[in-house]
Amino acid sequence: MLTEDWENRKNAVLPQRTQRPLRKYRKNSAPSAVKKEKPLDKNTVFQRSDNATFQVVAGEAIVIRMDTGAYYSLNEVGTDFWEGLDGRTPLHQHAQTIADKYNQKTADFIARLRHLAVNGGNAQQLAAEFDVPMELVTDNLPPLRGASAEAHAAALTADFTVTPAQVTADLLELAGELLSERLIEEVDSNR
Repeated sequence: MLTEDWENRKNAVLPQRTQRPLRKYRKNSAPSAVKKEKPLDKNTVFQRSDNATFQVVAGEAIVIRMDTGAYYSLNEVGTDFWEGLDGRTPLHQHAQTIADKYNQKTADFIARLRHLAVNGGNAQQLAAEFDVPMELVTDNLPPLRGASAEAHAAALTADFTVTPAQVTADLLELAGELLSERLIEEVDSNR
């Protein structure tokens, strides 16, 4: 049964590597305290720190903090956020963009799943293409062949659709981690 929990939804439709958006690989001293004048919110604007560099490998950003040599891995969602950090876009716009991207991916997956259910084809290829568990494909093929195919497709869409508010909450948490590691900076809105 499909869950309503965003974490499970993004892990089912998004790549399996999305369990933790930021992973640190080289331990150094405790994260530096970041002085915050105000709490982070959906209107906060960020930019990448001049002290950080990155390279995207296999859809994931590897970020290196130049002054310590510590390196971090961002999953696909974290990488989308990282690549969009331009010092002008508020967090809620990043969240909208990411939600739209993954909701489109969900719609594409369900359309292809429906096509597979009706016309046949390679279930394993579909699972690999969308980086989802094979069971997600095989368990949903029979209901998509029956009289209630439309209702099942609608239920799948509802289960896997993410809202910008859900993504905003995740990005606020990620931004807090990136700030504490001094990989990003909050942009002064008065500039």
